Amino acid sequence: MVGTIAPMKSVQRAFDVIDALWKLDGAGPTELARTIDIPRSTAHVYLQTLASTEYVVGADGTYELSHSFLSMGSRLKYRNQLYQVSHRSLRVLTDETDEIVTLVIEEAGEAVFLHNETVQRRYRVA
Repeated sequence: MVGTIAPMKSVQRAFDVIDALWKLDGAGPTELARTIDIPRSTAHVYLQTLASTEYVVGADGTYELSHSFLSMGSRLKYRNQLYQVSHRSLRVLTDETDEIVTLVIEEAGEAVFLHNETVQRRYRVA
């Protein structure tokens, strides 16, 4: 529990659904219900609700995570102040060393790879 406020079970369950969809690489209500031990009707409601946010997409009874997570992660990266002040220097360092340069930050005790600056190969056309 964070602070003295009890967490909302519905929000926690929504993230359980998201986590399960990731691990299962998509699922229908029956498989999801079995995986996170909830009634099928409840799984269906969560899937429909998450689909309405466009963070989950469904077709033919199977739901999976959408690329909205990728878009959000990209926006989060570009909002990060460390990335904002370092991305030009990362490019320069990569150009000078001809090596890949990685920007890693710590979040909640975990390493998060924020950016990889890759070597730009320059090929000459004969």
